[in-house]
Amino acid sequence: MTRPRILVVGAGFAGVECVRRLERTLSPSEADVTLVTPFAYQLYLPLLPQVASGVLTPQSIAVSLRRSRKYRTRIIPGGAVGVDLKAKVCVIRTITDRIVDESYDYIVLAPGSITRTFDIPGLTDHAFGMKTLAEAAYVRDHVITQLDLADASDDPAERAARLQFVVVGGGYAGTETAACLQRLTHA
Repeated sequence: MTRPRILVVGAGFAGVECVRRLERTLSPSEADVTLVTPFAYQLYLPLLPQVASGVLTPQSIAVSLRRSRKYRTRIIPGGAVGVDLKAKVCVIRTITDRIVDESYDYIVLAPGSITRTFDIPGLTDHAFGMKTLAEAAYVRDHVITQLDLADASDDPAERAARLQFVVVGGGYAGTETAACLQRLTHA
């Protein structure tokens, strides 16, 4: 009898914890575990505001998923683009842009979160997300550039405009981002 194939989509908190529990609970002979993720690291999202403010480096909040050979989970670098529940096949676009059909017996869908825009006019055109290392670094670079441009300006109105930053969202991420950026801009 063949081992069941367990496919986990997403390497956020839920996906990585699922894989870790499967590896602790099941012996290698009991199941084949595969993880689909576009990156070979797990990102610790609660610390992205500290990256945006320059307190932490991007590398310090990205934990390698390939850190040890003791983990038997196979990693497919890519993202799920479709699932055929009847055929039990997940369609994956790899990081090399190939389309791969991955069969499974059990699937766990834990693709993570996205930046919400709350249907606020202009938000998608003028705001930055805070869900990836690239976005956090972009926010940091943008704020520093605005600080430099404000310092270089002799026009009080331009200086004031360049020194205004708005954080949308009052949950943990929004509050932490506002606090960290306050610290950065008043350093």
